[in-house]
Amino acid sequence: MSVETGYPHDGRVVVTVTDDGPLALGLRIPVWSDTTTVHGPDGAAHPEPGTLHVVDRHWTAGDTVELVFDTTPHRYVADTRIDAARGQVAIERGPLVYAVEQADQQGFTVDDLTVDAVAPITEERRDDLLDGIVTLRVPGHAPAGHEQAAWPYQRLDASRSGGGDHAVDATSVDDAAGSQGATTDLPAVTATAVPYYAWANRGAAPMRVWLPLAR
Repeated sequence: MSVETGYPHDGRVVVTVTDDGPLALGLRIPVWSDTTTVHGPDGAAHPEPGTLHVVDRHWTAGDTVELVFDTTPHRYVADTRIDAARGQVAIERGPLVYAVEQADQQGFTVDDLTVDAVAPITEERRDDLLDGIVTLRVPGHAPAGHEQAAWPYQRLDASRSGGGDHAVDATSVDDAAGSQGATTDLPAVTATAVPYYAWANRGAAPMRVWLPLAR
């Protein structure tokens, strides 16, 4: 048999049988594909994610089976016990994890980006970029410039501004950071994400996979 596909950038896979005879053709349906359609000589089927779909029949050379996987982008969160990823999301499209690399951003730095939790993520096919990829447009927020003081730490329990100690009204480190202002009050931006495997091909620059959520 032969296989024709643009996978993993394209969710369409066409399998062509090249010999006559009986064959049980097993097709793995990935768990990330919420909806999958299999078109074969016996009609269409819609197998469940994370299953093995078997087409068992007598084949004629030239018969085809077409799979169409759902490659809708999704945000993923880590277990709350993973400190390094708490309050952040990673983005996947089909089987690919995506990254936000500085080379693709305009007007803000990757380290200042926070992303929206529910705003639609859109796709753009870029045959001219990194040997042909699908980029993602991710809504978020970021300042035009990084204004934080050079010293990157601040006291959670008190501050010395105004000549005295003033307790910070915060129940978590995230709340304390929020005392500087909600990130959703910052300018809206659209970040461009590329497949993780393709980063670091355009010089040294910041990159993130886990992206802080806007608050």
